[in-house]
Amino acid sequence: MACDWVQTTWNWGAGGDDGISVGLHLSFGPSPYMIAQAALSNADGSGLMFAGITQYTVRPDPNGGDQPISFNWDPNFGFPAEVWDNNISSVSAEMDVGGGGDNFGKFSLTVFYLS
Repeated sequence: MACDWVQTTWNWGAGGDDGISVGLHLSFGPSPYMIAQAALSNADGSGLMFAGITQYTVRPDPNGGDQPISFNWDPNFGFPAEVWDNNISSVSAEMDVGGGGDNFGKFSLTVFYLS
């Protein structure tokens, strides 16, 4: 499989006393096969730090509406780090940084368009 195109973005957050959740969202025209990946980097501190995909949408009919596929938080695994599907039209990701100190994290969301 060849990678035809890549789209990426990033965000950061500092936990402080209360902790924080920060999100990312990419939206695009559907393509036959895509892989989306959320990656945590520059994590510093001793508290909770997770990054993963919270939701993506597919558009099976190019003239139809988007169909959301959502994931619940799992206390052992957080959210999935990657998803793949046909006709993905958007992806949302979240990073959670725990409180109680100087916790800091950066994460990215990347989508690969394959043919």
